[in-house]
Amino acid sequence: MIFIFPGQASQYVGMGSDLYRHSPAARRTMDRITAMEGLEHIRGLAFDGPDDMLTRTDNVQPAITAVSLMALSALRERFSDRPELVRPTACAGHSLGEYAAHFAAGNLTEAAVMYLVRRRGEWMNEASQPPHPPGAMVAVMGLSAERLGAMTTGIGSDRIAVANLNSPG
Repeated sequence: MIFIFPGQASQYVGMGSDLYRHSPAARRTMDRITAMEGLEHIRGLAFDGPDDMLTRTDNVQPAITAVSLMALSALRERFSDRPELVRPTACAGHSLGEYAAHFAAGNLTEAAVMYLVRRRGEWMNEASQPPHPPGAMVAVMGLSAERLGAMTTGIGSDRIAVANLNSPG
């Protein structure tokens, strides 16, 4: 089995609430996570919002990761009589999802993953606040890396840069 975990922007208010209601293993996972320092509010934000608070980087990163770990717990619970069916052959994650993938692969503990994503989200949020220069990130679709690079060079590398290439287009 291959596990692939989502990154930021996959969130929505209510995510994980069905898992919490219907899976004792998922419920235990979320309860453990919200007992960790700095993560007490994550269940409330994920399940009830509000959206503007959930989407803050310092909130959304631990929330998405917590729901990913809940889903993994629920899956393992569902196949507890056949654990070989949910033993990963490979694990992957898009950006933030790599942390849940490391947990699923057995590389990091749940506590370590949640600590890392909490700090990652806090640092990313801090980086976007004053006194840091104002900035923004935008997804560009339909341009080659070469064309995008030429455009950023024309604007000036002191003002704009390509941060990530997710696909050839």
